[in-house]
This record gives sequence, C-alpha cells and structure tokens, in this order.
Amino acid sequence: MILNPSWTYKYEEYWNSIHKYNRWFIQLRFGAFFTLLAILLFTRITNYVIMSEAQFIVILCCAFFILGYNYFFKIISRQSLEGEKFNEIEFSLFQIILDLLSLNILIYFTGGIETPFILFYIFHMIIGSMILPVRLVYYIATLIMLFLLSFSLLEYNGIIKHQEMIGLLHFHIYNNLPFIFKYLFIIGFVMFVSIALTNRIAQDLYRRELQLKKALEDLEEAEKTKQKYVMTVVHELKSPISASISILDLVLGNFYGPVDEKIRERLERVRYRIDDSIESINNILRLSRFKLLNAIDKEIFDISEMIGRIVENQKPVAERKKITIYTALQKTEVYADKTLFYLSFSNLINNSIKYTREGGLIEILLEKRGDSIETEICDNGIGIPKNDIEKIFDEFYRASNVQGKNIEGTGTGLSIIKQIVDAHGGTIEVESPSRLAGEGRPGTSFKISLPAEGKD
Repeated sequence: MILNPSWTYKYEEYWNSIHKYNRWFIQLRFGAFFTLLAILLFTRITNYVIMSEAQFIVILCCAFFILGYNYFFKIISRQSLEGEKFNEIEFSLFQIILDLLSLNILIYFTGGIETPFILFYIFHMIIGSMILPVRLVYYIATLIMLFLLSFSLLEYNGIIKHQEMIGLLHFHIYNNLPFIFKYLFIIGFVMFVSIALTNRIAQDLYRRELQLKKALEDLEEAEKTKQKYVMTVVHELKSPISASISILDLVLGNFYGPVDEKIRERLERVRYRIDDSIESINNILRLSRFKLLNAIDKEIFDISEMIGRIVENQKPVAERKKITIYTALQKTEVYADKTLFYLSFSNLINNSIKYTREGGLIEILLEKRGDSIETEICDNGIGIPKNDIEKIFDEFYRASNVQGKNIEGTGTGLSIIKQIVDAHGGTIEVESPSRLAGEGRPGTSFKISLPAEGKD
C-alpha cells in the first residue's frame, strides 16, 4: 500500500504539518505517562478504585514502556530538525502501532470492555485518519474491533480471566453478551464514521491549501510578468524623452540661434520637468528591478541630506494642512541603494502627512547609535488599530481605519519598504499610539534601523 498520496511529494507544507503533528504526539505521550502514574498513585492512597498487585505492576511497566519509546521518538524528531530526513508518515504509523499495542495491554488490565480507556481507540483513529491513507486506517480499525470482540468473548466464556477494577463499576457488563455486542457495535460505528469524516475534512483542507499555494504561485508569476512588462514599457518611454532633452539642450545652447529670455525661462522650466520625469522613470525601473530580481545597487551617501530633500519637496503639502514638520537629522553616511531608500522614506513621510489631520505634528529623527543608524518618523495622525499592527506590512493590506474613507493607497507601499529594509540587513518597526499621541490623535511611529557598515 502506498502511504504517501501522489499530490504530496512536492508539497512541502504538507510534510511540515505532518512533522508538527508528530512532535505534538510526542508531547501528548509524556502527558499520558504522568497521567498513568497519577492513576496508580490514586489507587494506592484511596479506596475508590482497587486493583490487584499484578494489575499495578503491568500498568506501571506499560507506563515506563510508553516513556521509553517516546524518548526514542523524541530523539528521531530532533534529528529531523537537524536536517536528517526520513518519511514522516512512516514515523506516524510506527508511533500509532506502538500506542495501540500499549493501549491493548492497558485496556485488558483495567477491565476490558468495562474500562473508559477504550475511548482512546477512537482518538487514535481520528489522528490516524488525518495523516495515513484512509484504507490503512480502516484496516487498523477493523483489527481493533476484532481484538475487542475476541478478548470480550474469551472473558465471557471464562477462557481468560477478567481483570476487574474494583470500584470502577458497581455492576459487571463483561458477562452480558447482548450488551457486549450492542456496545461494540456502537464503538465500531462511531470509530468508522469518525475516520470517514475526519479523513474527508483533512484531505479537503490539504487540497484546498495546495490549490491556494498554486494560485499564489500563479499570482507571483503574473506579478513578475507585469514587472517585466512595466520595465520594458517604461524603458521605451525614456528614448523619446531623452531625445526631447537633447533638442531642448541644443535650443537653450543657442545652437539654432538666440532665444528670447521669456521663452528661455519657459523652456528651462520644461527642461526641469522633463528631468523630474526621467528621475521618476529611473525610480520605477529600479523598483521594478528590485521586486523582480531583488537586485540592489549600493553606494555611500548622506542619508540626512536625502531625508532633508524629501521633506523640502513635501513641505508644500504639509503647509496646506498646517502640519508642522520637525527634523533632527545627524549627518550620517550609509552604504545602501540610494534610489530605493529615497522611495522608502518618501513613502513614509508622505503617509505621515496624508494620515495626519490639520494642525498635526510630524517629527523625523536620525542619529547613529553604536553600530546602527536609527531613523524615526513619528506623527500624531489617525494611527493604526491594535489588531492591524501585525498585518500592516502584508502586501495589499490596508488598516481598517482608512478603508472606505476615500484615502488613496493600494496597501503595497509598506510591504515594499519592509522588503527593501530587510534586503539591506535592517529592521523596521511600527508603534501606535506613538509618543506624540494626544486626544483623538493616536499617531504612528515607524522606526528603521540599518547597520552602519562601510563599503564592502
């Protein structure tokens, strides 16, 4: 019988789940060991349930047998974490077989059909049906029912001794043949239905997760295709714009004759705007290249000068909203991709202005602390709800307090910024409320830490 479904061979998440379940089983088994010891101690210090000396010794030995093979399983699981690979499904099957062997012994020596331990068969079958092929689980369940029926009939006919737990029940059912058949029928019915339902649910979940993974891979591939297309189109746009710059330079250089001062002024303004367009195109190309290839071009630059330039560019927008921007920028050089960080800080400062109400305050701090460069962009804007903090860097995610308020945004900016910071070995953290929080103004603080490393 093939233990591994064909669709699982290239599905790493499936095997990670099985490994997680195996580690969980090991932890539960330690709990079972201590529970058995507690039961044995309870029978010794009270008279509610009494067992024979033989029962006590067998159950104690069974408990230590469980502990012994569980330590063995723990060692194997640790080796898997260290890189030694083995078949996790075969590992699960081996665990279930030893557990059922131990459970058979426990059930017989704690009263057979009268013991509540019999319900643990159903528990193991539910676990098994989440991992093993359903046909194999049905075979195991059938063997369990045959075992229960066999030793119940042997006890009923007096061929083997009934191991009574005195005080567990005030009446006997092992010698009531109609009850035995009804009881075992119900146990078997519940067990087989549980196997069918659990296996169906587990397989549906695994397959849907696999479909979601495939859809995500398709989206990533589509995103790469889109980025390639954007790079191609944007690059093509540079050619006519560069040609326009060349012609403008010739006109402004008087190569076609003298130029009137008023016309020159307008042409220079056009030249300035075209330079801005070229810079925007280069930024788009650099960002697309980073998202497509995770490529960064490092250089040494003064990050304080760059942030100062961004603040100056965005001051007109802040002034229209009567927002005060306070900066304390220590002159600091960093070895990083200047274009990507310009886009990152520009996005963060723009967000602070966008999400801060009129009359608000924004503080931008930059200083070198030991081996790191610390930057903080703090405001007293609308803030970020506590439940959204952990998701704020997820792609396409927007905080719940800005949805439906006609505030522009796609939810991709912070995700890209985090990718850029991570690619440079830095960290980015968000706090809300911020230290500038006031009445009705919780605010947000973004802190970026970059390694103060020199040029490689």
